Amino acid sequence: MVSFTLIVVSWDPDDITLKAECAHLIGILAAGIAGILICIFVFPVWAGEDLHVDTADNIDRLARYLEAFGDAYFQESHDDGIEALKDYKSVLEYKGKEDSLVNFARWELRHKKFRCCHPWDQYLVIGSATRECAYKIEVLNNYLVSDVQTPLELRMKIRDLCTEISFECGLALKEVAAGLRTMKSSLYSEMHIADAKAATETLKGILKTGFWHHDEFLDALPAVAVASLLIDTVTCAAKIIDSVEVLSTEAKLEKPDPALTAAVEL
Repeated sequence: MVSFTLIVVSWDPDDITLKAECAHLIGILAAGIAGILICIFVFPVWAGEDLHVDTADNIDRLARYLEAFGDAYFQESHDDGIEALKDYKSVLEYKGKEDSLVNFARWELRHKKFRCCHPWDQYLVIGSATRECAYKIEVLNNYLVSDVQTPLELRMKIRDLCTEISFECGLALKEVAAGLRTMKSSLYSEMHIADAKAATETLKGILKTGFWHHDEFLDALPAVAVASLLIDTVTCAAKIIDSVEVLSTEAKLEKPDPALTAAVEL
């Protein structure tokens, strides 16, 4: 805008000389350099930082939904409060913006805790795993709001395990999101996902033996589908955690205190 203004204001059709053209060129260069310096040092807008923050926010959206899902599904009337957690849908629409931010971030200078060779491509892997989990949640939400529901007395037979799986997955993803925001490796996410995996093994055994009578099979189908989806969600959550761990290693993020890590493992 400055360059255009200089040219328009100073334009003289009777003075088309080499000196005038050089003055115009110098004005364009000066304005361009000033714009670059302002964007870098005065009002910096870093695509890489936006990508990093958005990635953590997307994971946190999934975490909040999963934490609330168990309690919402296993009750007579579903809690309307879970409607406010449906911002997980924005994760499904983030692919285009994610690709653009990664492309811009590759060309950016080193800034804050982002090194020159920061592994930006790994954010695409994390984004893919996050969207895969969001699609599972989308199907879970369809069962939550469906008019066809398994009777509450049947649902209650798998309530504790399903609620534990959903809640532990939510806690694991929340830990990962918090670690990304602070540029640190997550400390408790592995513990939470391990608890979720243990609960899935027990739930698989119950599904194999059947928690319904023969005449209740059709009524139990929606709850069986929800339980199966929660088992798949654990796999998706583990994939997110693993991909973020790869990012932490490649980006050399701060590792947790070894003493705390040993205490958690115990």
